[in-house]
Amino acid sequence: STQAKTLFPYTTLFRSVALWLMFATVWTQLTRTTTLPGWLLTLLAAVGGPVAYLFGERLGGITFLEPTFIVVSWMAPGWLVLMLFFHLLMGRQK
Repeated sequence: STQAKTLFPYTTLFRSVALWLMFATVWTQLTRTTTLPGWLLTLLAAVGGPVAYLFGERLGGITFLEPTFIVVSWMAPGWLVLMLFFHLLMGRQK
């Protein structure tokens, strides 16, 4: 309703920040406690990140401005690089 949007204009922003904070917490804990090698975790992130956005697009949560194939093909290397940097910063080199 209009009144709810007026009372909570930043609800979407807060939800997005909360989602990313949860992801960061879970991923950090996973990388510290798992016995999986770092390269496998990085590969899982490179696949899982774009798949999560693809599900969000299919469910109507987001809209891709480019064709899906192009968006996903650019997201996968982005997640790969992001997770490689994360693992290097965390000092995990298995």
